[in-house]
Amino acid sequence: MYPNPAKTHIIINREKAVSSDVLIVNMSGEICQRHIIDLGQCDFHIDISWLSNGTYILQIDGESELLVIER
Repeated sequence: MYPNPAKTHIIINREKAVSSDVLIVNMSGEICQRHIIDLGQCDFHIDISWLSNGTYILQIDGESELLVIER
């Protein structure tokens, strides 16, 4: 996932040709966004421009990574 920190969007680059479930979760545990990456889609763009500055958890198929939004 890049860029991180991000401002308006993130790009998820998948090497695997499998469908994936993507969640962006705030630090209170609330799901802010949910997306499904379709089978065979390698680069997936997510608009995060409406999210507030802060730290979020990006979950892809159960694996977590921190996402920082700074403007």
